[in-house]
Amino acid sequence: MRQDKRISPRCTISQLVQMRHGYERWRSGEVIDISRGGLRCSSTYEFSTGDTVYFLLSLDNDQSISVDATAIHTQSGDNGDFETGFAFTRFYDGSEAVLREYMDADDGLAGCRDENEE
Repeated sequence: MRQDKRISPRCTISQLVQMRHGYERWRSGEVIDISRGGLRCSSTYEFSTGDTVYFLLSLDNDQSISVDATAIHTQSGDNGDFETGFAFTRFYDGSEAVLREYMDADDGLAGCRDENEE
């Protein structure tokens, strides 16, 4: 089993996300999982390690988060897409509290798991 390097549990979700790298056009992707410290997403764009990307993500609870994140790793995924792991570096407009509330909701996220406890 691969050791998860995340401090917080990751939550498996399938959510569309808008992202922007520098001054390039907006790109769409799909969030595969998320934690308080970062996310993993799939897109047709291959990010390089160290790239800073701005994310705008709508959550199931009708709230959204906007955040800057740095690409930590990228690998080829299914169907020619790329899966990239990002570490959050800056939250905007109360987004950190929104994400924390979302992940700590009473009903919880069914896909949340702490891989370090397995």
